[in-house]
Amino acid sequence: MSSESKLVFREADALAMADLFSERAALVRGFVPGVDDAVTGAVGDWTGQSRRACDAALKRLKERGDELSDVLASASDAMMRIREDGVEAEIQAFAHVDS
Repeated sequence: MSSESKLVFREADALAMADLFSERAALVRGFVPGVDDAVTGAVGDWTGQSRRACDAALKRLKERGDELSDVLASASDAMMRIREDGVEAEIQAFAHVDS
């Protein structure tokens, strides 16, 4: 079996992915309020149907931003579990090889 066909666990890659997902979750959490503030400031004197439509769109943006942030945070947690499981599997594999 060539070394290219062997399954190799790369702990650093799993950790990097977890960090990336976590960073993106924080980015989304910080981005949505900024957009909300900017839009609200820009349309501050709107009234009637236009204002209601804008407010509804901002509410959907916040909800979807929260959902996306939660998904990214979950992905980060999953990558950390994959990392932990990979490390444990590697430890067990080395223990069998050494015995």
